[in-house]
This record gives sequence, structure tokens and C-alpha cells, in this order.
Amino acid sequence: MSWDATQEGEHEGLPTSGHEASGASDFDDSFLRELGQSEPLPVLPLPGEVLGGPDGRRYEVLEWMGGGGMGQVFRARDETLRREVALKFLLPRPGFGAEALAEARAVARLDQENIVRIFDVAEWSGIPEEPGVPFLVMECLEGESLAALLKQGRLEVGRALEVLDGICAGLAHAHERGLVHRDLKPGNVFLTREGTVKLLDFGLSHLVAASAGLTPPLLTAGTPAYMAPEQWRGEAQDARTDLWAAGVVLYEMLTGRPPFQGATLGELRERVLSEEPAPLVRARNPEVSPEVEALLATALTKDLERRFPTARELRHELRELRARLAGPGFEEAGPKSQQRRQLVLLSCQLRGLSRLAGRLDAEDVGELEAAFQQSCAEVIQRHGGSVNLYMSGEVFACFGCPQVREGDSERAVRAALLLAQGLPETLQRKLPHLSLSGLKARVGLHTDRVGLDTRTLQGNAPRVVSRLASQAGPGEVLVGETLWRQVRGAFETKLLGSRDFSGWAGLARMDVHRVLREREVRVRFERTLVAGGLTPLVGREHELGQLLERWDGVMRDGCPRRSVNTTLRACSGIP
Repeated sequence: MSWDATQEGEHEGLPTSGHEASGASDFDDSFLRELGQSEPLPVLPLPGEVLGGPDGRRYEVLEWMGGGGMGQVFRARDETLRREVALKFLLPRPGFGAEALAEARAVARLDQENIVRIFDVAEWSGIPEEPGVPFLVMECLEGESLAALLKQGRLEVGRALEVLDGICAGLAHAHERGLVHRDLKPGNVFLTREGTVKLLDFGLSHLVAASAGLTPPLLTAGTPAYMAPEQWRGEAQDARTDLWAAGVVLYEMLTGRPPFQGATLGELRERVLSEEPAPLVRARNPEVSPEVEALLATALTKDLERRFPTARELRHELRELRARLAGPGFEEAGPKSQQRRQLVLLSCQLRGLSRLAGRLDAEDVGELEAAFQQSCAEVIQRHGGSVNLYMSGEVFACFGCPQVREGDSERAVRAALLLAQGLPETLQRKLPHLSLSGLKARVGLHTDRVGLDTRTLQGNAPRVVSRLASQAGPGEVLVGETLWRQVRGAFETKLLGSRDFSGWAGLARMDVHRVLREREVRVRFERTLVAGGLTPLVGREHELGQLLERWDGVMRDGCPRRSVNTTLRACSGIP
């Protein structure tokens, strides 16, 4: 069917239960309700009227196509270029006309196949001496919205990733030109008959005033089920806000519903702003691979700093993932990505599972294994890792893929300590009807350059980390020598000596350390000093001498003077 503007608001309104918090209607947020109520609807053209152009006769209105919270859309014929177009008349509110036209002109400068094209921006007045109604002249599309498609059921994984790729391509183009959508949802994603993804309605977007550091207006505008935590809090937003919404859209394509729901907007807000991560997509759709779940976990992390920083980076990871899942027949545009990375691998093993399996029925064992896997995934993803493989009583995960972050090693150790010390209690809390006494967790960590091939981690590193976990005692975390060097400044450890790994991973022997606890330090530099000191600065002896001399003359109440002097001298190389 032709593009119908009613698809912008074609979902249910504010629901009362179940799917309620999807809130997909354009009127499901306070800004759009205010927009719809603040001014009466303007007088709009009737079919057969002509308007626009220097002589006021360029566009002949053919029919009304529908309306949403942002405007009313008509099909029209461009008499100059002999083609059909869509005319979108924007609904008014005080001071909205100039703002809407400014942003429409910004969108009109975008020229990318995944964004609906705007050919012209103008005003029309149906009544003399009355304020004009701004309208956009847009390409007229044939197809259906993603919202309409999802009413037929969830999408196959490959098709969902293909749609997300088109969404990311459009967002990347807009973001790199300073434009953020801020209301991305299935109703604003259009699928043409040729299969092209088109992003609609940048009406709630804003120009990012990065150079001036300005906080944009309309901070809470958006559709509730797709709003990022920073939107709910009324904080400044950027491209990462759109990437959250893209993650929500992918989650809905894979499961048929958004990740966060509530009987009221208050409940929805509370769930989005809580510390709990998004529900695991594999719990709702087992056909989804762990790699897709890991990608979603990064897109839907509530910590803005841990989210994908740009749409281009998300698309890069997405295309790598699609290539691995599709196999050798998938042709990726652009240069081939490096398939070997420095990763931190984690193995969490559940000790005592085989003993319990002897007295539990098969259904209870399956429930226990599922709870174990889900609990591990929640902790790992909350710390920025991704789960790679489930094997009954063992979970493999990695940190540093699909996204590399500063501090991946320390994140991995923190996750490992939580798993080793808290997993049995978590499982008992999730399964109160089962007696799980005797269950213990043990964790191994190892870092190495690992080959990534399809769904498997290649090389010896997975065998090393599994062997480390098997040598750990109940509630313990063991790390290899290389990882220990990276985290010794942040964690207290105990050397257990050299262990034999021959026959397991092609290694002879390796020093193994047990992680005891995280160090309590007042300043970050203290960890660096414990780990071997700071790298001396070169060519700054005079400046550092002046700094030390002036520091000796400073009196500061409560300042750890000796600690700072030690740090400064370590940095300068002065004994």
C-alpha cells in the first residue's frame, strides 16, 4: 500500500495492561499531547485544490492519506516535475512554526537512501490574513511501515538484522550532520516494496549544538517504550539516544514486543531507570544467537558511556555479525575486518550440578540450567561482556567483543567476583521451590589474542580459561599471568604458583593467581603505583621541578601530601 501517515500513530494508545507500555501512538507522550491540544487543527486543503510554487499552482492535492501527532499528510501531484509527492502539513502550537521549518530544512539537506527525502519546505494559508501552515514536500513511498509488518508477528533473525542495518545507515548519515532523530520507533521505519528501509519523521529531532555545549529543548519528547534513560531523566541527548531506540526496535522485531513494559507510564519509567538490564532476548526467542544477544546488550545498556558511541560503529559490528552468522556466502561492503582480537575470556562453572541432577527430574534440571545461564548473562552483560557459549554447567564469555572499551580487564574481574561469590544465592532466590544446597560457582579468567570465526572462538585461549576455572575452589576466581599484570593494581591477589597446562592448551606451565578482593584506594594513581609505577615523562624536568617546589609550599587541609608527593616523584622519575 502507499505510505499512510496514519501509520505514525497506528498502534494502540496508552494501554491498560500487557502491551500497554509499548506506547506506540504518537500521542503517547506529554509533548505530543500538548501539541495536539494546544491549538485547534488548522484549515487544511481539500482534494482538487492547488497550492505551492511561485504562482501557487505547483501541487494539486489528490487525496488525504492520514494523520498522526505531528501532522496531516496528503497525496499530491507535482505539475512541474510530473510526479506524485506527499505533502505533510505540520500541526501548530505557539512558536512551533519557525522551529519546525528550521528543522525541516535541516532534514531536507540530508541525502541518503535510508531517509525519506524532503524536496521542499513551504507554508500554505487557506484563509486570508490567517497564519500560514508549514508543510513539507516529500517523496511518496509505496510499501508499509515496520509497525504494520510487526502486527503480523516477529521477524526472522536475518531479516531483523537486515532492517537494523538500514536503520543504522540512515542514522549514521544524519548523526554525522548534527541531526538526532529522538523518536525512532517501528511507526517511523518504512519498508518499501523494493525492500529499502526508510526513516520517517524527524519532527522531534534537534540540531546538536556540540560546539556551544547547549542543552537541546524538548528533552522528554519521544514515544515512551522507545525512550532512553537519559530522555526519561530530562538530560542532554546525542546519537547514543537513537542507538538505544534502535536496540529497542531490534528487540521488538525479534520478540514481538519492546523489552520494557508496564501497566502505567510510571511503571515503565521505573523499569527503564532501574539498575536491572533489559530482559534477555533469548529468554523470549531461543532462536536468537548469543552474538545477537551480546549486540543488543551493548545497544541497550543503561550506562550511556558503555553504549555504542556512534551508529557507524554499531553498523560495523552488525555487518561483522551478519557475516559470521550467514557464512561465506555473505558479501560485506568495504574492507574485510580483522578477525583476531585481544580478548579477556571468562569461564564460569557450576560445581555440584551433576550431583543434584541425580535427585532432580529432567524438568527441574532444565530449569536450573536455564536460570544459571540467565544469571551469568545478566552479570556479564551488565559489566560490558558478551556470552559466547552455554554448555550445561559452564558458561563462556568474553570482554572486548563486539566493542572494545578501556578497562575491559577490570570489568571482567569484577563480573567474575560477583559470579563466584553470589551465584548460588541468586539461583536459590530464582528457584525457591528447589533445594540447591551444595551448589558452588568457580571462575577462570585469561587474556590472549583470539581468532573469531563464525560462532566459535578459535585457538588455545578457550581451553586455558576452562582449565583455570576447573582448578578454582568454590567461590574462587583464578587468573593467568598476563591478565594478572593488567589488573594487579586494582585487585588484591595471591600467587598460587606455577600450574601445568600441558595437554590442555599447548602450554607447558603458567603462573596462576587467585583474586581476593578489589583494592580500596583514594585516587586512581595509587593503583598505578602498586602495578609498577607511572611511565616517566620525558623532557619535562624543569616543569616538574617547579611543580614539586610549589607543592611543597602549599598548605591544604586534609590533603594526602605524602601520597601526592610520591605520585609526582614517580611520574617525574625523581627518586
